[in-house]
Amino acid sequence: MTTPNISIQGNQNQIQTGSNNQQIVNQNTQTPEIFDNLKAFIEKIENVSDDEKKLFQTQIDDLKSDYSQPNFARKYSTFMSNASTHVTIGTALWQSGLLPLLTACLPT
Repeated sequence: MTTPNISIQGNQNQIQTGSNNQQIVNQNTQTPEIFDNLKAFIEKIENVSDDEKKLFQTQIDDLKSDYSQPNFARKYSTFMSNASTHVTIGTALWQSGLLPLLTACLPT
């Protein structure tokens, strides 16, 4: 009778028993600073109401909390849609150079 091989490593949701099959999961759980940079940038934009700024900052918080999660792309799409319909914020974000950094957070 053989003893099962049990190995648990890292942030995995799977447990393998009785096999030599190895799985390596690279999971980046460190949140990039882009989200804090975006919030600070939104705060500095002029000619935008506090309520509108709060809406965008809430969406950025949602992006940050869902970073590297399956629904991040959906939250990204919502944020980008809102930014594109709000000319002042959308234009300022585009000119800031922050959007490519946010887009880089999308899963490949």
